[in-house]
Amino acid sequence: MCDRTYGQHDPKYIDRIKSKINLQEVDCLWFLTRLGATKVYENDQRAIRLINESFGESIWERSVIIFTDTDHVNRSKFPAQLIQKTQSIRAEIARYTGKEMADLIPSVPISNKSKTTPDGKLWLGEFHETVFQRLKDVGKEEESVDPDVEKILAEFEKGEKRGFTFLLVGRTGVGKSSTVNTLMGKQVCRVGDDEPVTCTVEFFDAKVAGIPFQVIDTPGLCDEIEGKNDAEYISRIKSKVDLREVDCLWFVTPLYETRVRSDEQRAIRVINESFGPEIWAAAVIVFTFAGFVEPEKFSGKLRTRTKLIQAEIARYTGKEVAERVPSVAVDNKSINTPDRKPWLGELYTTVFQRVNADAILPYFMSTIDRVKTSGDGSGSGTGTQYSQSANVNNDSGGSSATNQDIILNEEQEITIRNRMVEWLEKTVKIVGDIAEVVPKVIKACKKAGPYVARGAKAAASFVSRVANSPVVQKGVQVFKTIGSWIGIGR
Repeated sequence: MCDRTYGQHDPKYIDRIKSKINLQEVDCLWFLTRLGATKVYENDQRAIRLINESFGESIWERSVIIFTDTDHVNRSKFPAQLIQKTQSIRAEIARYTGKEMADLIPSVPISNKSKTTPDGKLWLGEFHETVFQRLKDVGKEEESVDPDVEKILAEFEKGEKRGFTFLLVGRTGVGKSSTVNTLMGKQVCRVGDDEPVTCTVEFFDAKVAGIPFQVIDTPGLCDEIEGKNDAEYISRIKSKVDLREVDCLWFVTPLYETRVRSDEQRAIRVINESFGPEIWAAAVIVFTFAGFVEPEKFSGKLRTRTKLIQAEIARYTGKEVAERVPSVAVDNKSINTPDRKPWLGELYTTVFQRVNADAILPYFMSTIDRVKTSGDGSGSGTGTQYSQSANVNNDSGGSSATNQDIILNEEQEITIRNRMVEWLEKTVKIVGDIAEVVPKVIKACKKAGPYVARGAKAAASFVSRVANSPVVQKGVQVFKTIGSWIGIGR
């Protein structure tokens, strides 16, 4: 219709359209054209006329103007060109419908080569929302994707791009790297350094299940180093690390210690002066070498050590903030702590509770392949059914991380579920029953919007890419998990 053909064929083409397409079957008209030029192409003028003669002006009440080839538009010229081209197309349509109807037709830019348009904005969410609104205008919204679903899909894309970051604080050789590697199921940080190092800031970047993950380590901060200059180190941390980029702070120290060491006291002060007391809202105290404590003394030792660290933090934050910082004991030589309970699920859950809201989804997406619950038949939550004990890292980080399952007991499962549902309600601002939204999300993730598949051939490559994208498949998995946890079924 938009190709260059001889005008004398137009009557036959109109008859062919009328014989094959019923206006009542058309839920949404996509008028696709290139954004590259501000003028209306001659073949576009012809297409607008043929559409009007075939279906009448009412077809434009359910239409959307879609601009392709946005990648070829200069970023600085993009906003003005989008406005100008929209006005030009509407003016051409107005020749047949009148200005009032034409001016109500929305336009949306897309890109088949990028997730963003030249102005840096993600276009998929706006695209779906625009089509949904037009379908709603004609009473066809039940065939479209729910707006709640669109918000969540947009969060998946944001989470996939954003990733998450952990900041590690603890002296050399306490098992910081080994513990992170075990939690994430792969070797993210290098391990094996037992000697104190200079005061520096190290960055380790990796992708876990396709999600960007960064570890920021502060080797030397808790080490006794001759000539250490705290003011210089604080300045170095501030220049290299943005508080907004830190999603969770790990304060790592051995459980067997009897006091808060002077270098650890210094580290707590330096961290507080570098980031402010708000950093402790996303903090976790991680006690390593739990296996060095006798089983009968373990629970009391954990409580005592936790109170000592919290009391030191309280010097800078106040008691109320400090006592909210949770602790978890780990043992990189065993799957269990001395009380015979698996520690990996507890560490995972504790971190999940403390990570910043923006990091909840990427953290969950990066680990969902390994998260198992007591109802999965993967373990009882008591540790008796684990079989990976031979693969666990040593304390000093001498071996590589293993891909252990993260098995949650019922209490841990409830904790994860509650925070995930809270995230859905607050971050995505879902209105309505979560239990009704999740099945729609699963369906939308699988089909990536059934109405899109009925669109123009020019958008076929886009549909295929979205439907098969890893983030959509990960979305299906995440929401299947949530759905099973809140009683929707697997």
